[in-house]
Amino acid sequence: MQGEIFVRFSPQELDDLDWAARKATMRSAHIPNPTRRDLSKTQAEADWIGLASEWSVASMFGLSIRNCGTYLKGMEMDGGRDLALPCGRSVQVKGIQLRTNTNHPMWFALENTTPRLGADFGVLVLIRKDRESARIVGYTTRLHFIARGRVLDLGTGARFGIRADRMLPMNEWPPLKWRRKYA
Repeated sequence: MQGEIFVRFSPQELDDLDWAARKATMRSAHIPNPTRRDLSKTQAEADWIGLASEWSVASMFGLSIRNCGTYLKGMEMDGGRDLALPCGRSVQVKGIQLRTNTNHPMWFALENTTPRLGADFGVLVLIRKDRESARIVGYTTRLHFIARGRVLDLGTGARFGIRADRMLPMNEWPPLKWRRKYA
């Protein structure tokens, strides 16, 4: 997809992600997670993918892993706002990790059928299977999400989502333009 951004994790960042994901998993272990849909992954794997995805977006702004909602509050406790950017906008990050090389379409999908994005922007991140890098696929706004999204079932129950190829290219993401303009 055009306009994607690639992020490679350093060994120190991988260690930080492992530590933070373990901490998030321990924090959320006593909280039932009815919205977790992918039962092929353990909670620890889901936490790592979510945190790595959030960090990938945060790193574009020089933010630390400690700015990520998962790190601060534990999984599923951030109300859909995973990051607060320096420009004052919020971001909901969805991370996915494909188990095999497949041509199945990727989706930025919510946990329910309500077309309400909980943040100013939604960003889709694909974590490589080897966990060494991430590909930030695209973004959506609240209005774009409602206009281009639809209810779907990926085998895990009905959800509202937008296909990755219908998302907007990352090189046109307004917060990145603002960062470049005011840096």
